Amino acid sequence: MQPTRMNPSVSRAACAAVLLAAGGVVVSARAAQPTGDAIVPAALNAEIAGVRRVLLDAEGRRRVVDILGLKDGVLQTRDPVGRPRAVAVASVVAILPPLEGVRQTVEWINLDGEQRGTLYLTDGQVLPGHVAPVVGAAEQVDWIATGPQLHSARFSIALERVAGARLGGSIGTPSAVRVKDQASTPALGPTPSKDIVTLANGDLAQGFVTRVGEVISLEVGGKTNDYPATRVDRVRLANPGARASGARLWLTGGAVVNVASVKPTETGGVAATIGDATGTPAGVWAWSDIAAYTNDASRLAPLAALTMRTREATSDTGDRVTIGETTTAALGAADVLIPGPMVAEWALPEQARRFSASLELPESCRRWGDPTVVIELVAGGGPARELFRERLTGDRAQAEVNVALDSAKAAASTLRIRVEAGDTGAIQDRVLIRQGVVLCEPRRP
Repeated sequence: MQPTRMNPSVSRAACAAVLLAAGGVVVSARAAQPTGDAIVPAALNAEIAGVRRVLLDAEGRRRVVDILGLKDGVLQTRDPVGRPRAVAVASVVAILPPLEGVRQTVEWINLDGEQRGTLYLTDGQVLPGHVAPVVGAAEQVDWIATGPQLHSARFSIALERVAGARLGGSIGTPSAVRVKDQASTPALGPTPSKDIVTLANGDLAQGFVTRVGEVISLEVGGKTNDYPATRVDRVRLANPGARASGARLWLTGGAVVNVASVKPTETGGVAATIGDATGTPAGVWAWSDIAAYTNDASRLAPLAALTMRTREATSDTGDRVTIGETTTAALGAADVLIPGPMVAEWALPEQARRFSASLELPESCRRWGDPTVVIELVAGGGPARELFRERLTGDRAQAEVNVALDSAKAAASTLRIRVEAGDTGAIQDRVLIRQGVVLCEPRRP
């Protein structure tokens, strides 16, 4: 029997249409509730510590709050000066962590000290765990989530929806979680032209993967080679990326999952069904478990995940733009480091509406660095239009960006970011773009 997943040597265009529907009922505010926020008339318990998060609205505005709980479609929060406020969930596009909390990411380690496995889907979902203890059916992955936040949920995912899997050290129960620097080897890297199986000894085999389970099956030239999962470090499939949609959670343990039927718990936390899990089991999370959340992932396009069309250095600092790990970064909005004076351009998605980000002069560059950051919109083949200009110095090392992209609906629109050398020259004129996201119009039914 021929594989049902299309061989990359032929075509996989049809796979691009496979989107994960988180769907279902998401939290929304009732008509009688405020569309923005209001001071809560009843005093909230001032002793509740709350969870510090940032609320991002449809106009690209960000505000820091302590989340105290969720009730009837309203977030109960406290602002930084201690005033309690109620914020309708319907007015929030995304919830994300404060900047000082995202310089590190996490990884689980097993009893033998090796990293546990992770399944990566084409739409950006990330499922820490391990393959089910079965040989596995052809053209799908049977996966068991591990760790306390996914409640040992089971998944059966078609291979055409899998971007890759890390299997090395994935057998066994993880015993600890440790923190590592975010600037590590990318979990996936660029989409390859053929499926790649990386063995535990570092050897690579390329072909067409037909099975991922306790046995990894790779078809090469009409012959199928089987590898025990214990000998495989990772698998990277040549499936194209799929656009995310629906409600999504980024959990502090590293998982990224689509959810449905989101509702508050009695303790003010969040309960929801795990969108792709077998039997749609319910998950229950405290706000301290949730790094980020959006009720419609299709409205967010992280800068770190956009296609960079061009880059050109204007000094001898080089033109290598460094992008952090997008798979587990909150909203997928990993840090983007521009190494010095240069011009970089990113292709904007359809229906792009606003660009929101934080700019930062890295701490190591604050003695001599004084770059000017210019952001422009190039709509279609028209002239560039300046949207933002700001000089960063040691005394003013951060700046917020929130600009409209109203004319970006033209075909082939580009976001251009230019870093210009300061008065002291190009030395230390580096710019870090943090939590950069393009906000898009809601998808029409």
